[in-house]
Amino acid sequence: MGISLTVQKYIEDQGVTYEVATHERTTRSSDTAKVGSIPANSLAKSVLIKCQDGFLLAILPGAIAESW
Repeated sequence: MGISLTVQKYIEDQGVTYEVATHERTTRSSDTAKVGSIPANSLAKSVLIKCQDGFLLAILPGAIAESW
């Protein structure tokens, strides 16, 4: 798995330093951390939210996204 171009562009436009780690497809943040040998608190998940005026992009720490 990689990073979507939309998320990548947004992060870069904000001047955020980040590193992309490629990994096999997973369904949970904890699994992603495991297969990527990455601390779970170092992950982020992007969430696209449909609202009345269009869409919102939220980037959440992996631990928060998994608790949903």
